[in-house]
Amino acid sequence: AAASGEFDDDTRKMVEELDLDKTLEQMESKFSLAVEKMPPLPRPLPETYEHIRGDVLIAKAAAAAPLIGPSPQSASPAQRRLQLLTEWYGRASEYAVIHKL
Repeated sequence: AAASGEFDDDTRKMVEELDLDKTLEQMESKFSLAVEKMPPLPRPLPETYEHIRGDVLIAKAAAAAPLIGPSPQSASPAQRRLQLLTEWYGRASEYAVIHKL
């Protein structure tokens, strides 16, 4: 049996065959490109925006890749993938509200 947050052998094989890491890299590139093409956001944003405020983005970047010390890797690959997808969804939702897409 797989440990909590880990894939069992069948699921791991399926993930490897689907090459989810490559797919996520491609999605991240497309998401970043779409964000770059968006009109500028009004600043400062209200506190209700939990994903796209400047201070939140800076804090998340610092937590993911600190300048000093090791990068935190306590989450499993599956958990990191889910966190990434959840973050994109949150950011996309807030961009849609602001830009009224």
